[in-house]
Amino acid sequence: KDSGGDWSYSEALLRAHGDMVILIGDERHLARSVRQGGQGAISGMANFVSGEIRAMAEDGRDDARVESFVLELLRYPVIPAVKVMVARKTGDERWLAVRPPLEPIGSQGRQQLAAAYDRLFATEPA
Repeated sequence: KDSGGDWSYSEALLRAHGDMVILIGDERHLARSVRQGGQGAISGMANFVSGEIRAMAEDGRDDARVESFVLELLRYPVIPAVKVMVARKTGDERWLAVRPPLEPIGSQGRQQLAAAYDRLFATEPA
């Protein structure tokens, strides 16, 4: 699994190790990596935008909305941010709980993530 977020490294890894299963952890690079032989992803966003991630992982189809939302998620600690989105999708606020040393995202951060999600995913991709 390559989660470094450095596309030049990911690309070199894919070129050098086409005989290995390489999974991408940074959704911004998922579609591109699949087109170059990557085998899929280990993705937090698949928990709340599964159809979009699936299209990227299976078809190598770019989705600018996913790539933009990754940038929103990265404004916060990733695990609590993903849990915010799962809580929102499921309506189950128990998902907001995290274990130390992680801290939950406050209401303002939750609102900002929700607004970004709504702005990006309220319409179908172009």
